[in-house]
Amino acid sequence: MVALFADVLESTREPGTSRFSAVGVAEMLGLPQQDLAALAGVHRNTLRTHPESPRL
Repeated sequence: MVALFADVLESTREPGTSRFSAVGVAEMLGLPQQDLAALAGVHRNTLRTHPESPRL
């Protein structure tokens, strides 16, 4: 089970970085990107323009 969770987390990372992909996390959770942005308390464009944002 732990290996599966680690695989899921790894699948949401931005290629070549250690940060998570907001788009990947939204897809994994089955959420529209707009809803993920609202849950994170950021503007919906932040997912695209500032994916490195600590709030994400």
